[in-house]
Amino acid sequence: MKFNKISRKVLAYACATAMVFSSVSAYQVLQVSAYEESDYTTLENEKNTTVGDWTLYAGKWGSNTGEMAYAGSKVDDLSLKIISSDGNLGSWKLQAKHTVTGLTKDTTYDLKLKFNSSKAGKLIYKVENPDVAKVGLEIKEGENEVALQFKATSESRVMALDLSGMPSGTVLDFGGITCTEATEIETTTAQQTDEEGYYSSSKSQWTTSLPWQVFTVGSMKYKGTATKNAVTADFKFLEAGGGDWNTQAKVPADKQVFGPLEASGDGVNYKVKVAYTSTATFGANLQVNGKDNNVTFEEGTHELNLDYVSKADYPTIFMNLGNAVANSQLTFTMTFTKDGETEPTETKPAETQPEVTEPTETKPAETQPEVTEPTETKPAETQPEVTEPTETKPAETKPEVTEPTETKPDVTEPSETETKPEVTEPAETETTTAAETTTTKKDETTTKSAETTTAKTATTTTVAPTTTAPATTVAPAKVTVKKVAIKKATKKKSAKKASIVLKKVSGVAGYQVKVSTSKKFAKKTTVTVNAKSVKVTVKKLKANKTYFVKARAYKKVSGSKVYGKWSKVIKIANK
Repeated sequence: MKFNKISRKVLAYACATAMVFSSVSAYQVLQVSAYEESDYTTLENEKNTTVGDWTLYAGKWGSNTGEMAYAGSKVDDLSLKIISSDGNLGSWKLQAKHTVTGLTKDTTYDLKLKFNSSKAGKLIYKVENPDVAKVGLEIKEGENEVALQFKATSESRVMALDLSGMPSGTVLDFGGITCTEATEIETTTAQQTDEEGYYSSSKSQWTTSLPWQVFTVGSMKYKGTATKNAVTADFKFLEAGGGDWNTQAKVPADKQVFGPLEASGDGVNYKVKVAYTSTATFGANLQVNGKDNNVTFEEGTHELNLDYVSKADYPTIFMNLGNAVANSQLTFTMTFTKDGETEPTETKPAETQPEVTEPTETKPAETQPEVTEPTETKPAETQPEVTEPTETKPAETKPEVTEPTETKPDVTEPSETETKPEVTEPAETETTTAAETTTTKKDETTTKSAETTTAKTATTTTVAPTTTAPATTVAPAKVTVKKVAIKKATKKKSAKKASIVLKKVSGVAGYQVKVSTSKKFAKKTTVTVNAKSVKVTVKKLKANKTYFVKARAYKKVSGSKVYGKWSKVIKIANK
């Protein structure tokens, strides 16, 4: 059955519901595009166009170009037709932005966007200033929903889409946005260094290991430092940069890891010296607080000199490294010197690791826990509440190095080191950064916010079977921690996360949960999560796998954690 133009419009508006961000809204069933060819208006080239609830852009961005047309103007009736695109995701030549309002500062939100797509492709979904993004999202033909979690830094944030990865001829029909206060805070695994102190990038995602945040469609390793007026970097490009803006690096102002500089409304003049060594020649864009500086990094050791007018205490340093050459390396020190002052004689070398992150695994020979370990080590899965056995068979001793728990990606806080009492279990150093907590509002909104790590370094010492515990070990006052029980553990077979519900234990500080494909919880297959709540979400799992779970509660005594016994191991039910 065919509809005329008026009938199709009536059908579209009957199916669509306006979204108001200061209140909870539900999705409506997405309509097939009700617009005819004549309803679409082509966007002006290289100009931001305000269309109702949206700001749209199409045209040249860097060396990339694109063309797009629109019909409708609301969050639930906008239709975008991509006229031309080279599929170069990350070029931002095709953009759609919407301002999310009615937010409460320091509250974490889940932001969900629903739309129909006539073709499959990829897009970038992010919240701006500070950026929290999901990059390279796979879009299927038909109905799609993309979600993002973010922390509100003000009463409004800008939601942005990069559509340059969608093919020419794609029609996107938007069905609404929901923004609600997050009930569970997303976590991601902390960044860890290799044996040379380098962090590894995540493909087509922002990776944070302060002072640097990096993004690349390829692969790279990086490290660096920041002082009051100097920044160092060491970038190893394992793959080519991927073209303009497909490899980026920044020192974000909001983290305040670099600065403060002297600033004023009129600006304070600074000289910027970039002393660098590069193994290849390539062009780049080096921005200081939004001011473009197109530069060329030449092979060898050289120096660049730039001018900067300081109007902000903490400037953002942003680099377009998309033209970097595969298997090349760039190291540099960027020094800011106020006009009339002399340059500092010394800065930290690029090889110095940031203070904010520690390796997840530490060799016993290299790392010493803060407290003296007992000479005997209990088996990794045995957790006596107060006293240790006087004798341990070496064959049963399994030093346990727990893999990092998942942590939130965009707000990295200093970790807190907690050490268990000597007589409770083998000395464990628990590094925990609490994820931001939020109250539950019915106002939905999102971003990939805090980056937090729970890393555990376990160091054990194995002795002869006849050796008894050292006389120097003094047992503290007895602390009893009740054994926790697991009420429910579920996982969708195709999902990469599991939901665990524990039976509450009164008087405890929190819970530790282990999930593994091994019933014996082999370290390479185990994910460990520390939580304050009885409801725990464990991510970074694999689809179509069978998982087991166990849990225990803990109390804090004189700044240390005292653990109870492990719960019964149960199999996670697949829904």
